[in-house]
Amino acid sequence: SSVQPGQSYVELVSGGVVYLSDVVAVGAEFVTTADLLPAAPGDSIVIRPIPTIDSMFGADNSYGLRGSDGNPALADQIMVLDPITQATSSYYFSTFDGENCWLNAVTFDPAGDVLLYPERGLIVKVVGPDVNVYYAGQVQTRPVAASVFGGFNVMAVIDPLKNVDSVRLLSLANSGLFTGSSSTGVKASAQGLSIDADMVYVLDTASQVVSTSFYSTFPGDDNWLDTNTFDVVSNVTVSAGRGFYIYRRGTTPFTWTQPAPHMVVP
Repeated sequence: SSVQPGQSYVELVSGGVVYLSDVVAVGAEFVTTADLLPAAPGDSIVIRPIPTIDSMFGADNSYGLRGSDGNPALADQIMVLDPITQATSSYYFSTFDGENCWLNAVTFDPAGDVLLYPERGLIVKVVGPDVNVYYAGQVQTRPVAASVFGGFNVMAVIDPLKNVDSVRLLSLANSGLFTGSSSTGVKASAQGLSIDADMVYVLDTASQVVSTSFYSTFPGDDNWLDTNTFDVVSNVTVSAGRGFYIYRRGTTPFTWTQPAPHMVVP
């Protein structure tokens, strides 16, 4: 009875890979998911609630992001990109007249129940002091499959164990984003030019500088390259708890299987 369509998701472990999909219907003996999952007899299935702004950041702003009594521009903002519509929505904590709740920064509608999908990243724009945010939950120990749609996607690095030591950091080289096929990974450039390839954007939060990379299959330059300098950047890493952008050219999505820590090699 606690499984709610549109508010829960299925976590299926099949063939050693974790697949995530939203629950769209619930019956007495079944649930229907938004995606056709590769379920087989003996697979493990867990149904979980989709996190919300209230459940992740606290209905009372547990982590102390800067709020505002009326002007969202003066507050820290949680920014969520919908990869389907390519629209970004922003939310802030309102302290206006003692209401103390999360609101949409444009419409001022209540936003505490806005869904934050586990396979997608989000952006927190901090205009006040630095804020430390901590989450607790089950650690993934298997590869996790996530959809990459046409246009911009904010992807989540969901395995905290990747930060334990340097060989577990998720680099472009060991990310599994390039598979050699644009139907299962990023589209590469045979000419060595970023103009016809999918691109990966990684933000350095300390410097606020974004690096942009693409995969080249041009003879002699078969590697991840910087879009501006064309230097090899296969060792660029993204940290757990941080998101990064993938720009997918065209409208055909692909499924990225993020490697598990025990599968990552130096």
